[in-house]
Amino acid sequence: MRTEILAKLNEFQKGYEQKNIAEIRGFVKEMFSDQKGLSVIGTDLNDWCETHEEIEGLITKHWQSDRKDWGTMDFKFPEVTVFEYDKVALVVSLGEMKNTVTEEELYSKTMDQASKALEREGSLELNVYEACRVMAKSLKEAEKGSDYVWPFRYTAVMVKENDGWKFHHMQFSMDAEFFWQYRYFNEAEVLPLIEMKKPFDQADEIRTVLARFQEGYTHRDASKLEAYYELFTLDEDMITIGTDAEELCIGGEELKEIVKSDWEFWGDLKTNVEDAIIVQHGDVAYFSTKAMISRKIEKSLMDTTFKASVVDYIFKSEKNPRERILHGLFDLVGRLHEREQGEVYYAPMRVSGFLVKRDERWKIHHIQYSDNMATPEVRV
Repeated sequence: MRTEILAKLNEFQKGYEQKNIAEIRGFVKEMFSDQKGLSVIGTDLNDWCETHEEIEGLITKHWQSDRKDWGTMDFKFPEVTVFEYDKVALVVSLGEMKNTVTEEELYSKTMDQASKALEREGSLELNVYEACRVMAKSLKEAEKGSDYVWPFRYTAVMVKENDGWKFHHMQFSMDAEFFWQYRYFNEAEVLPLIEMKKPFDQADEIRTVLARFQEGYTHRDASKLEAYYELFTLDEDMITIGTDAEELCIGGEELKEIVKSDWEFWGDLKTNVEDAIIVQHGDVAYFSTKAMISRKIEKSLMDTTFKASVVDYIFKSEKNPRERILHGLFDLVGRLHEREQGEVYYAPMRVSGFLVKRDERWKIHHIQYSDNMATPEVRV
């Protein structure tokens, strides 16, 4: 079975190498199941696909030659982790996107973005901070050279059909560089962004697990952490993917650490449990849903943490002095920009996961959180 799965993954990789947009309809039909519950989640806010037609649109964006972010994609399938369950398989991989962006191209795009920022209506001070952040980032990136490598996280669920293995769920996500760069300023703006179609199947048992998952994040009662961990398998090979570069957690103990950290620092997570897409195959199940996170950070705390992070990087990092100064400049300007926008943060997110049934109880074996970002932020 694993050999068949790897063969299909290699076909998928080959499609991303050849980028034959004229044949994309046949590629999607060959690669993706059309069973109910299909979901493919990209990195941008609008990259939420539930039909073959929508997947065609997403992959077309990935393959377009004029896109400087989605360049050459290496899914690293030879190093992939595969969990096999009869006619269902969970696939997790850490890939890389590669491209070349010359300094001329970088600076041209930078001047365009900075100009647009300064021409926006609203606070001139905020617009100036935004323009400065764009220019500081450009200098920081130029220092690293013209060859870009962006890491991405990739999860897929494959199902065995009569004509072979096909994808039924897929999620791309990238590392976040800056705290909620794509934030909103009130809940009313974000709530429509986490609305979904009504579910095709109630899947009450699984939805109950998701409700308990949400309940923990709603109350964030540290005294109940041990009981909360019972929602998860806590296996040594379970995988939890967060939003930051360091949030790739393997095993139950690392899952516990990320949940504890979320409850203490992250803010209020609200997942759309009612409308989550849930698919069940015997003793395994998987879900996809939209979410939002909100948090109030008082300016006094912002000032303390912002200053500390910049000072630590500039004076304690082992990077070369020029890189430290450029990185510190970008970080400092960005944090000043965030500070001036207020203390309350709202941001849309996506959450997906994989569950297995153990001793008549459903437990989460894999979970992935992702932000919404139009372009990659963290570069290797």
